[in-house]
Amino acid sequence: MSVDLTEKSLVQWFDETERHKCGYCKSPNGSVSIGMWADTLTVEDYQNLIDRGWRRSGKYCYKPTMDETCCPQYTIK
Repeated sequence: MSVDLTEKSLVQWFDETERHKCGYCKSPNGSVSIGMWADTLTVEDYQNLIDRGWRRSGKYCYKPTMDETCCPQYTIK
């Protein structure tokens, strides 16, 4: 029996807060986010993430922690 993953999202959640150098103010650990690797992501699931403030860089999806990050970024639609 084979499993059809063409209509499913497959992600690996990281249960920790990540701190990185901020690309705006250059604070060494000022950029704070949560994230996950998305091996596969349906269009519907990706849109749901975008609508909730998530961003994507390749297969890595992340959401800035606005109340902790040094330079909050807000999506304008």
